[in-house]
Amino acid sequence: MAGRTEQASRTIPGLRKRRNLTYTQWSKGDNGTYFPVGETMPSIKPGHYNLGIGPSGPYFIPVTGRDDALLDFPDSASRNILNGVIRFWEREAVFTKYGVPFKRGILLYGPPGSGKTCTLEMVSRDVIERGGIVVSYPGHSQILLHGYRALREIQPEIPLVVIMEDFENYGNDTELLNVLDGVEKIHKVVFLATSNYPERLDPRILNRPSRFDVRIKVGHPVAASRRLYLENLLHPGDEMDVNRYVADTEGMSLAHVKELFVATVILSGNYEQTVVRLQQMHVEQPNSDDNDETPEWERDLLADSPAPARF
Repeated sequence: MAGRTEQASRTIPGLRKRRNLTYTQWSKGDNGTYFPVGETMPSIKPGHYNLGIGPSGPYFIPVTGRDDALLDFPDSASRNILNGVIRFWEREAVFTKYGVPFKRGILLYGPPGSGKTCTLEMVSRDVIERGGIVVSYPGHSQILLHGYRALREIQPEIPLVVIMEDFENYGNDTELLNVLDGVEKIHKVVFLATSNYPERLDPRILNRPSRFDVRIKVGHPVAASRRLYLENLLHPGDEMDVNRYVADTEGMSLAHVKELFVATVILSGNYEQTVVRLQQMHVEQPNSDDNDETPEWERDLLADSPAPARF
């Protein structure tokens, strides 16, 4: 019997071998056709999902999120943004009272490594705790629309956050702009987009509140935030001049701060050379037309490095 099933899967187009699926009930199509299906659920579990679409329609794929603690930085744009989103969720009755669509668009812009992704994570965790879901923009407005329509037919009131990272890569999609505008009836949704290069965005995006109602710059972390980040990395008994690290990372991203810690505390690298390297990385962009001369700071770094191990 098993042999005939395997033979059929090779000879009948479209027939696939079932994998860990037990049929439990029937799904009825529009024309009265019945299809065997597995376990069905009345709702999507709160969480973060990627959107896809197949022959049977849209589907939601769970995304494994971060489970580490998020730092609440002082004087943080992230905290202000989260507070604004929380206020939005709490004002649904007021939106309804005035007949205004219950949706919000927020554009975060700033240099790479400034904390935009951390902000997305904070907003995501909040909406999931509220019983809502987060969807990463699938890169195509039609997939988003199909997924949104299916979601609203089954769960019309579930809070939804749509995350659109690096929005400059697809922000000129007219159909997507129409979605943000509310041409499609959008309800109980926060569109949260990020961009490292806002100058590449079309004025139709930047100057149209109905698409992005709020534009917020997320700059490099202030001294108090860098201090909190470094102190969070330290273990009891560690000896490190935190004041020096904070002073020497002025104007740098948290990614630079972390690399200074890793290179000097964990890898025992030369502190001064690492600071110079990070400063150069922060202000200079490599170019294939650069001459072949190795920069002085890199020569010093190589000279200070231990000989490679032989195996």
